[in-house]
Amino acid sequence: MKKLKPHHYIILLTVCVAITVIIVALILSKKVAISVLCTGIGCIIGLIIGTVIKKKTDERK
Repeated sequence: MKKLKPHHYIILLTVCVAITVIIVALILSKKVAISVLCTGIGCIIGLIIGTVIKKKTDERK
C-alpha cells in the first residue's frame, strides 16, 4: 500500500471536517455546527504546524 504524504492527511482531515459540519448543521443547529467547525480548524492548524516542524527537523539531519 502506498504511504500518504503529509499534505494528503491535511486534505483528508479538511474534507472530513466539512462533511461533519454539514451533517451537524442539518441535524442539530448552526451554533453547534460553528463550534464543530472551530474545533476542526484548530485540529487542521495543529496538523499543519506539526508537519512544518517535522519537515524542518528532517532537513537538519
